[in-house]
Amino acid sequence: MLIAPLSLTRFAMIWLSLAAVFMPQVVNSHILNMTEITVVPGDQAPGVIRITIDLGQSLMTPEDYWAASTEPDKEKRKDIVRIIVGQLNNGIRVFGDGKELAKAFANLELRAFSLEAIKNPLTPQMAVLEFTFQAGFVSAAATGALTEVAKNTVKDIAIEIADDLELPWPCLVRIERPLAKLPASRLLTEDKRQTGAVALQDGAESEAGTDWLTRATLQFQSWVGPITWLSLGFQHIVPNGLDHIAFVMGLYFLSLPLVKLLWQISVFTLAHSITLLLATFNVIPAPANIVEPLIALSIVYVAMDNLFAKRLRRMRVSVVFGFGLIHGLGFASSLSALSVFDDAGGLRLHDLLLFNVGVELGQLSVILGLLVLLGWARNASFYKERIADPFSMGIAGVGLYWFVKRVFS
Repeated sequence: MLIAPLSLTRFAMIWLSLAAVFMPQVVNSHILNMTEITVVPGDQAPGVIRITIDLGQSLMTPEDYWAASTEPDKEKRKDIVRIIVGQLNNGIRVFGDGKELAKAFANLELRAFSLEAIKNPLTPQMAVLEFTFQAGFVSAAATGALTEVAKNTVKDIAIEIADDLELPWPCLVRIERPLAKLPASRLLTEDKRQTGAVALQDGAESEAGTDWLTRATLQFQSWVGPITWLSLGFQHIVPNGLDHIAFVMGLYFLSLPLVKLLWQISVFTLAHSITLLLATFNVIPAPANIVEPLIALSIVYVAMDNLFAKRLRRMRVSVVFGFGLIHGLGFASSLSALSVFDDAGGLRLHDLLLFNVGVELGQLSVILGLLVLLGWARNASFYKERIADPFSMGIAGVGLYWFVKRVFS
């Protein structure tokens, strides 16, 4: 009799352990917002060094970075980060053939979705700072037979980060080489701050020049974008979506077999996926002053229905579908603060889908958390009277409070 519930409980505990990967409190997030330094030798123009860094999690406070990123005046924006530019210019040294190459600040790009995203280490908001080399630095391989510019060429490049400059570690260094298909990559850490000399004129450098940790980091870097969108969706439910958690709990406390509970969740998921997509395309509006009170009412309805319903009625499924449409509009309003469109205005559908998958993972984690805590009693004779009904009344009360607050706020 106890084998199935205990097995389900163990499965739920394993799932919650995996779900914790998406929680900022327990994740070592440095790999997500690691610094990247790219050196591009010049051809007809001076070479450049491009530094991609999460300033809001390192050299600036999130508030200062948000102020700089939202400042419309370009010159004022530069003034805000002037000290940071100096720190990076002095702290990241580039050597060509053993001699330091002087560089000058050239360009700045500050990316930020919101202040909340800057504060969250799982949603890195990266700044890009570009410096040009003042000595007309070009690669020896790029000049070929152009001997008149040979005095400005270098054969190898090395990067060194000063001991007093603290970056989001690790730091991935990429050095472009004209004759190679891929850049030379080196991984620097707080303890290892120098790349050593990297040859530019020889395009035959193989993977032997790149250690296994750097290769693993390069592979992981390709996963950072998907992980970020999954995390955003997950965190919209846990821990930030208390109203959505309350609704899912309301679905759980109708004493039903798990198959019928999952049927309700599936209907809810289908519905909110539809309106999330439509609202993102601006096909339908998502006014928060209407959507948020309706979400609160949906919580009251499912919780009160638990007190009187003895089985899953067809009307309940239809109502859950309707409420799912409303919750989808709530998800869309949250997503509106993020950028799911590319520079040409096209929808990055994969980002939207990953956000939605993250939402589903959050919902499943709520259900599985309840199973861990209360699943042992689901088939007990006292479950409805002593557990399901009291919880449902509490959820209804909270939903009613949210409704009044959202209507009159």
